[in-house]
Amino acid sequence: MTAATAIPSHPDDAGRRFAGFLDALPARTAWAAVARMAETHPHAAGLRVIERGGGEAVLTRADLATLATAGARALAAAGIVAGDRVVLALPASRLFLAFYLGAGASGVLPVVVAPPPVPVPAAARQHLADIARRADARSIIAEAATTAALAADGDGALADAPGARLAAADALLSAGLKAPMPVLGHDPHGIAHLQQTSGSTGSPKLAVVHHDRLAANLAQIGAAICATPADVSGDVLVSWLPLSHDMGLVGLNYALHWGIGMVLADTAEFLRNPMNWPGWMSRHRGTLSPAPNSAFQMCARLARLRPPRGLDLSGWRVALCGAEPVHARTLNGFAQAFGDHGFAPAALRPVYGLAEATLAVAIPPVGGCVVDRIDADRLAEGGRAVAAGDTVARHLDAVTLGPAVPGAGLRITGTDGRDLPDRQVGEIEIFSPAAVQGYWLDPAESARLYRPDGWLRTGDLGYLANGQLHVTGRAKDLLILGGRNFTPAQIEDVAEAAADAAVTPSVIAVGLTDETIGTEALHLLLDTRLGPEDARPVIAQAIRDALHEAFGLTGIGTHWIAAGLIPRTPSGKIQRFRCREIVAARLADRQQSTPARTPPTKTAPTNGRITG
Repeated sequence: MTAATAIPSHPDDAGRRFAGFLDALPARTAWAAVARMAETHPHAAGLRVIERGGGEAVLTRADLATLATAGARALAAAGIVAGDRVVLALPASRLFLAFYLGAGASGVLPVVVAPPPVPVPAAARQHLADIARRADARSIIAEAATTAALAADGDGALADAPGARLAAADALLSAGLKAPMPVLGHDPHGIAHLQQTSGSTGSPKLAVVHHDRLAANLAQIGAAICATPADVSGDVLVSWLPLSHDMGLVGLNYALHWGIGMVLADTAEFLRNPMNWPGWMSRHRGTLSPAPNSAFQMCARLARLRPPRGLDLSGWRVALCGAEPVHARTLNGFAQAFGDHGFAPAALRPVYGLAEATLAVAIPPVGGCVVDRIDADRLAEGGRAVAAGDTVARHLDAVTLGPAVPGAGLRITGTDGRDLPDRQVGEIEIFSPAAVQGYWLDPAESARLYRPDGWLRTGDLGYLANGQLHVTGRAKDLLILGGRNFTPAQIEDVAEAAADAAVTPSVIAVGLTDETIGTEALHLLLDTRLGPEDARPVIAQAIRDALHEAFGLTGIGTHWIAAGLIPRTPSGKIQRFRCREIVAARLADRQQSTPARTPPTKTAPTNGRITG
C-alpha cells in the first residue's frame, strides 16, 4: 500500500507554513512534551480538569509527569508491556490522563472508548467487546463501578472478549505504587494510539495513528489558525468533547504538544447543562474551542430561551465546527445569540476532517460562516454545483469549509478515479503527511483506503470551488430519487428548517427501493422531540411541503421515532444503514397488519404519502 508520508513537493506558501510550524513544534510525542515541560516549567499550570460531577483539579506540568509515570508503572505491574493494546473506557479525569499518558510513555497502545453508563446496556457491552477483539487488547481499564458491572457475567473478563481482562483504574494505580519504573521512551515514529472511525456506515474500524503523523496534523492545525508559531502560546483550549472521538483526543494532544493551557471537561458536564460550555470559555478566558454543529445549536437555543448573564466571550478567537454536517443557520444563530456577550462572528470556522487523516483536513484561513449558494436542480440532476442567481427557484446554501490545511492537498475524483473539474461533485481525496497508514489488523480495508498514487479516499462526497471545499455527504448514503441524486444532508437541512427543529439531527433521510416505481423512495425518521403528538401531522406535512418546494419531491414516507431509539455510533453519529433497517421493518409490519382487500373499481387519486 502506498501512503502519503512527505510534505507535498511544491514549495507553495501552505507547504512552507506547515514546515515552519512542524519545525517549531516543541515535541513530537505527548510524553516528550510532558517530560520537557515538567523539567523546564514544573510549577506552571498545565490542565484544569473538570471531572464528572463538577469537581475541578488544576494540574501543574510536574503533576502531569507524575500522573504519566504512575500510569506507566501501573501498566507494567499488570504485565502490560510495549506493543500491547489496552482499551481505556474512562471519563475525562486524572485517571484517564494517568493511563493515556502512561501508555504513551511505555509504548503501550491505547484505544479510547466512551465510558458506558452503569448498569451497562447490552449494546455498550457488545461495543466494548467488539473493540477489544478488534484490537486484540490485553485489558479493558475502566472505573471500579463499570468493571464490576461488566464482570457480572464473566470471570474477570467480558464473555465476548475473554482475552481482555477487566481492570479497575484506581486499583491498578494502587498496585503500581511500589512497582519498579519501566523504561520510558518516546519513539516519534511509533504508534500513538488506535482511533475508532465513526462507524456511521458500518462497524467502526481502528485507524493506526503514529506519533509523527499526529505531530504533523497538530502542526497543520496550528498553521491554519495561527499567524506564526509564536502565536500558539497565547491560546487556551476549552474542550468537553468525548476523548473517544478524534476531535476530542487530538484536541488534548494539541494542548500537550504545543504546551498551551487547557480546560478539559468531562462530556457529561456539557450534557448536564450545555450552557456550561460558554461559561467555561468566559470564566477561564478560553480562546480556542471545537464542537459539532449540534452543540452550537443547543447553546443558541438555550440562550434564546433564557438569556445568560455575566458572560464575556470576547477572547474566543477560534470556534471550530465539525464532526457532523455544518448548517449555516446554526452558526449564524449562535453568533446572534452570543453577540451581546462579546462573541465575534469571525471566530466561527466550519471545518472538515476524519480519523483516517488523524483529524483536520480543511480549515478556513479566516473566520466567519461563508456559504456557496447553488442551484438545487442542477446539483441533483448532473452533480454540478452551479452558482445560483436571484432568479433560481430552488437553491441550496453549501457551507464553505476552507482549503486543505497547510502541507496537504485536496482533489475530487469521479467513479473512474479521474480528477473532476471545479464545482463537479465527486469523492473527496486527500494527500497529507498526517494521513494514517491503515487500519489495525485489517489489510483488506487498509488496501482500499489509498489510490495507487498515494491519495487517501475519504468516502465523502463534495466539490471544490476556487480551492475551497464543500462537503455534500457520504458516497454510501447517496439517495437516487427519480433519477436525481441527493445526499441526506441536503434533505435533512431543509426538513429541519421547515420543522423549526430545536435539536439536530432530528430528521434522518434514507432511501428504500420501491419495486412498484422502480426506483428509491424517500423515507424520513422524525425525532418525536420535534413536537407533541397532536402537532406531528402538521409538522410532517410542513416538512413534505418544504421538500416539494425545494426539490420537487413527492411520495415521502414519514416515521416518528423516539430519540433514544435512533441508531447511533458511540461518538453519537447516525447509523444510516440501521435506520434503513428500521424503516424496512416498519413497512413490513404495516404490510402484514393490513388485511387484503378487493381493489375498488375506481381508484381515487393519491399523493403517495406514507405516514407512521
